[in-house]
Amino acid sequence: MTARPLSVSASPDALGAVAPRVDGVELKLDWEDVDALLTEQSVTAVCREQGVDPTKIRSIHLPPGTDRRFGMVVAPGNTGTISEFTHRALGEAVVPEWLTAHTVRRFDYREHVDRLATITELTGFPVAIENTPDSSYFHAPEDLAFLALLTGAVDRLADTHLLVDTAHVDTDRTHVEVDEAAIDAVLDRVSPERAENVADRFREFVTDNLAGTESPVPPSDPWAPVLTTLYATGGDRVRAVHLNHPADDGLPNVGHDAEPGLDLVLEFCRDHDVAVVLEPGLASLEEVSTVVADLQDRL
Repeated sequence: MTARPLSVSASPDALGAVAPRVDGVELKLDWEDVDALLTEQSVTAVCREQGVDPTKIRSIHLPPGTDRRFGMVVAPGNTGTISEFTHRALGEAVVPEWLTAHTVRRFDYREHVDRLATITELTGFPVAIENTPDSSYFHAPEDLAFLALLTGAVDRLADTHLLVDTAHVDTDRTHVEVDEAAIDAVLDRVSPERAENVADRFREFVTDNLAGTESPVPPSDPWAPVLTTLYATGGDRVRAVHLNHPADDGLPNVGHDAEPGLDLVLEFCRDHDVAVVLEPGLASLEEVSTVVADLQDRL
């Protein structure tokens, strides 16, 4: 199976410059962008103004936050905000394949499942939940594996997926192995009756995904924790990878200085039909173009 075409993350202001150089765009929004898209012109209108084919917008990256007017992290009270945005701000010609959303760091699983399902039902779009960059309920490999298990088992979560940011993974997990303490930590957050029902299935899920797998790269490879995280999920419920260098959140090394783990991450994406979204940060368009060309050859 081949991976979906490579996309690059870009703000609305950079859309016209980035879109001609890539197969697809993830439109990455901040709070000011959302305000403008709701009150001034839609995403469709922005595309037309900048001469961009609206079909190039493959995904919409919603801004985080719970304490701002347009924060759209998956949290109590924000399902309506997300739904309002998708119905009012995209316009008639932009139909993303999925929405990328952030999550609060701690949550009640039962309530969170209901919120996730409600978002996909109200918006009509699949949603991919991005892992957090530090300790939370959605950071360790087992945290992501538990949501992967839930989205594959709960009918209302059929359109809920995972998004793995390669610079947000648990950097201590350099070996592909089961962490029993991390499994226990996840189960301790679940209500006792639900934990009793799901514990054996969850342990088996993680063990089947990780146990007996030799680390494909040495622990010194910066992509080793990324591989542990991806392998733990099983892959089928991962919608996309935000591709950043794990050490500094910048562009991945390509060419002669590329670490071996990068190709294994891309291989995982090919094998599981995971979309690759390059997040360029502050890199120049020339730097982005060079990396895009190399990644397209590797994919």
